[in-house]
Amino acid sequence: MQPRVPTRQQFAPSFRQLSRLSFWLHLFLGCVSGTMLVIALLSQDAAPQAQTALTPIGMILACGAFLAIGFRAYWAYRYRHLAQQLEHPAPGACPTRDSVIQALKIGLIVSCAGLVAAFFAAEFMGIEALTKALAQPQGAAIYTPRIAVRSLDILFLLASLNMLGAHLLGSFNSLELLHWITE
Repeated sequence: MQPRVPTRQQFAPSFRQLSRLSFWLHLFLGCVSGTMLVIALLSQDAAPQAQTALTPIGMILACGAFLAIGFRAYWAYRYRHLAQQLEHPAPGACPTRDSVIQALKIGLIVSCAGLVAAFFAAEFMGIEALTKALAQPQGAAIYTPRIAVRSLDILFLLASLNMLGAHLLGSFNSLELLHWITE
């Protein structure tokens, strides 16, 4: 027996609830990640640091993943409006099934792009922290500040991991809704 595609009365309340949850999670995780990124970017000191060639790329990718979170928060807010339109009693005021599927696909694509960007940003920043940690003599005092692992290195890494979580949740949200509406 083939699974039935949900009616708009069945789909709209779940769509509205998941979009509200997605909006607030993206907003919260975006604010936390953004705050960490701003602090880390503004706290860069002028002292020469041991950086790998991947460090600037990691920072750019982290900023890109942050922008994708901002877009996903907006897109989740747009999902809420689509859900409200689906709940409208007049059939002419409702978006088509195809337009809802298209909106979910766009959200999924942005989340996947953000996942990739945040993953590589975390990898690159982790490589930098590991490179600095391996360059330190074990058990000895560090007299060369450029090889010290700074808290900013860890802050970039944590911001990227928060962004990974936000994009992962956004992907699950879009995938579940897309799966349900296209069964």
